[in-house]
Amino acid sequence: MLFIDLDHFKFINDSLGHATGDEVLRQVAQRLRSRLRDSDTMSRRGGDEFVVLLPGLDSVEQAGTIAEMLIGETASPYVVGNNKFGLTFSIGISLFPDDSDDQETLLRHADAAMNLAKQTGRNRYQFFSRDIEDKMRKRYALAHQLRHAIEKQHFEVFYQAKVDIARHTIVGLEALVRWRHESGRLISPGEFIPLAEESNLIEPIGQFVLVQACRQVYAWHQQGQSVPVSVNVSAVQFLNPVFPQTVHDALLQSGLPSRLLELEITEGVLMHDVAAARVTLEKLKQLGVRLAIDDFGTGYSSLAYLKRFPVDVLKIDQSFVRDMLTDTGDSKIISAIINLGRGLGMELVAEGVEQQAQADALHRLGCTIMQGFLYSRPAPAAEVGKVLSRLTLPTPGSVPIVKPDVRHHANP
Repeated sequence: MLFIDLDHFKFINDSLGHATGDEVLRQVAQRLRSRLRDSDTMSRRGGDEFVVLLPGLDSVEQAGTIAEMLIGETASPYVVGNNKFGLTFSIGISLFPDDSDDQETLLRHADAAMNLAKQTGRNRYQFFSRDIEDKMRKRYALAHQLRHAIEKQHFEVFYQAKVDIARHTIVGLEALVRWRHESGRLISPGEFIPLAEESNLIEPIGQFVLVQACRQVYAWHQQGQSVPVSVNVSAVQFLNPVFPQTVHDALLQSGLPSRLLELEITEGVLMHDVAAARVTLEKLKQLGVRLAIDDFGTGYSSLAYLKRFPVDVLKIDQSFVRDMLTDTGDSKIISAIINLGRGLGMELVAEGVEQQAQADALHRLGCTIMQGFLYSRPAPAAEVGKVLSRLTLPTPGSVPIVKPDVRHHANP
């Protein structure tokens, strides 16, 4: 049994409408059916989920081969009217009678395997195992705890400095959410943000971070410590038509000058529906906030569209920075991004800078604003506030600006 789920299909319905979504589902069904045998059975379970039964296989490996073939078959772009976009699929596989001898459990196991495929990167297939069932039980328990945490607002906002090494100053902060579990343990975003996105819980968390960051930075502003803050925007938030009004309300209620707020949006979200994204970005710019493309270089943005977006900042993804000293390809990509940003008049920020050699290399390439453990780790507002009164960096290579307490910052 193959349990097939389209990745991020909700964004198509939300941004292009259900009529477009229905046509995409029809095209998906046609492509899947064209690669199956006459003896195979395919059904649409609901929403963007399909189930395929493959009888009479010669080996377990053959099921994986078929799943891989289906992923490849559905990878080419879909065209509906004037819209053209790509889709990826996550597939879970369960086997009869190895994994179960009844249909309900077999389906549940395939579903669990599919969810693990999503958690580990999407656009792949995953066989069921007993370990997966244990992980899913823990995940469902965590989802229940997350809902409770949202109700009780058991979240904290940490801040990580962005520094200009040419001017030796802090030029901004990034607001980063942490979940304070009832046990007292701080849970890293890497553990709960993907779960929040899949469980439709990300919007209230994003709203909490936006409001708290605006209030905190306004408090610092009142104390004479005016430093911009950047807040990450989830795809669900950005695609919500009322998001510009939400930002306006957060600024109004906190009193924060709009010039001190920067919103970070990933390039994949912007490219999902270019026309709608541009309208939303322009509404946000009218509020006076700054806009940044986060994780730049890892998605599929078109340079032709990039120049039309009212974007102020390109953030170079840390995956390129991490290996730039040993991988000439990453170094060349960074150089190209820097030249692109300069040509478009955008500010550049390098993420994940952990070594002085990386900072030196980035400086030589023309990027002077950096963020990473070399300069500071994410820290609570109380710790960051003590640092902001200085607003001057120590000499390169010395103690970071915000010295972390390892008991609180074990998770980056």
